[in-house]
Amino acid sequence: METTTRRLKSECIEWNKARSASGYGLRWFRGKLWRAHRAAYTEQVRKLLPGELLRHSCDNKCCINVLHLIPGNKSENAIDASLRGHRHRQLKLTADNAREIITRLDKGESQTSLAKEFRVSKHAVHNIKRGHAWSHITGVNNEQA
Repeated sequence: METTTRRLKSECIEWNKARSASGYGLRWFRGKLWRAHRAAYTEQVRKLLPGELLRHSCDNKCCINVLHLIPGNKSENAIDASLRGHRHRQLKLTADNAREIITRLDKGESQTSLAKEFRVSKHAVHNIKRGHAWSHITGVNNEQA
């Protein structure tokens, strides 16, 4: 095993050299600085497509085990994060928040009061109610709303 990794009980292979400010491993690859997990995947599996990113099934930003890396897009990554209770940097709500909003709307609370409480726009709450957002979590679809 290389000296730049250490094997953990979880079968993650954790990069233990340079890290980015956001916690991802960094390494030189093909003459450029890459995130270590992307370099490992590109070396061992295949080149990523434009716009494609890698999702860590293990939820460990430093893991470079290609068996823990799932190609996907930004939307899928945001869904993964919300299901784990993380807030994606572009999301203000978690999956639990979306479920709570639907429950409270069903009990008669106003979209305006919920928007203020969750610090989102009334439009964001409206989109949850109508199934335009978070429908994969709430089960609301456009036809029902």
